[in-house]
This record gives sequence, C-alpha cells and structure tokens, in this order.
Amino acid sequence: MLCRVIYGARVSLMVGLLATAISTVLGLIMGALAAYYGGIWDTIIMRLADIFLAFPYTLFVIAMLAVLGQGIQNVFIAIGVLGWPSIARVFRSAILSVKENDYVDAARSMGASDLRIVARHIFPNSVASIVVYATMNIGGAILTESALSFLGMGVTPPNPSWGSMIQDGQTYLATEPWLMLMPGIAILSTVLAFTLLGDGLRDALDVKMKDA
Repeated sequence: MLCRVIYGARVSLMVGLLATAISTVLGLIMGALAAYYGGIWDTIIMRLADIFLAFPYTLFVIAMLAVLGQGIQNVFIAIGVLGWPSIARVFRSAILSVKENDYVDAARSMGASDLRIVARHIFPNSVASIVVYATMNIGGAILTESALSFLGMGVTPPNPSWGSMIQDGQTYLATEPWLMLMPGIAILSTVLAFTLLGDGLRDALDVKMKDA
C-alpha cells in the first residue's frame, strides 16, 4: 500500500506540473495579446475565455478525454489546455497595470519592438502574480486528475493513481479503511503543501507586504 501511494505521487505530481505548465504558457500568450494590443484582440480572447469558463470544468475535461482517449498524456493535455482562461485573466490585469508606466513609453519611443517591450519590460514586472497563481493551480490540477481517476477517466491501470486507489478502496471502507485513507491523506497533504507554497511566494514577492 505504501509503495502504491509513493508511486502514485509521481503520477499526480507529473500531471500537476505538466498541466500547469501548459495552461500557464497558453494563458501568458493569450493574456499578453489581449492586454498589450487591446481592441478586437482583447474582445475576442476575453469572450473565448468566458466561453471556456462557462462550462463546468470537470465535465469539460471528461468530454475532451472522451475525444482524445484515456492515458496520462491525454490527462495533462486536457487539464492544461482547458486551464488557460484564469491564467490569461490574471496576466491581462497585471499587464494593464504595468504597460502605462513611463519606462514602457520610453522603450516604445526608442523604437523597441512589441516583442522586446513585452519580454524585457512588461513581463518581468508582472510575472510575480502569475508565479503565485500557477503554484496554487498545481494543487487544483492534482485534484482534477484524482477526480478523473476516481471516475475511471484518468490514469489507466496498472499505473497507480491516488484517485483510482480511493475508488478501489471504497468497497472495503468498513473493514479496511486505510485503503481509502492513505491516498486521501496523500492528496490532502500534497495540495495543502502547494497552497502554502503559493502563499509563501505571494508574501515573498509582494513589495507592499515587504514595506509593511
């Protein structure tokens, strides 16, 4: 049981990290296009994000897995692709508060390209909130993967997953409760650890809190 819980941690962490990386990259690109260029780009991307957010997230992931098929690769692809709207919204708001600063206008007046302005001036000054949000999203991706595996739509056997272990152990809840408790405690502790890490990064990167 201990070996399966430890081995299942590799699956959950891999899905959490890779899915968050995919959603973060997509969200950064979409958020940068929406905030920097504005106008029709902002309208299209934000309405597209509204459409994604209008669907129940877990059901949307299940529908995408029904199209892609089961497997760990498809799990983190589905979670990552469908998780970009929230990242895009956060990054868009961060860029909107930064792009009107004087150093951005100075770089533009010196002939810097849009890509250079975003990469060298806007991105470094607005990435702190994204780091915090992405760290907390890892816990959400782990929970989503566990829910999918519990429903039989996630990692396929014989690969162990915390969600599938809980699903297998619920039959023996009255006689052998540790079959459910151990993977449940693993999910709780891992998600809590990433949430506390995100809080710590927020405190470390927030200039206002340092001044206080």
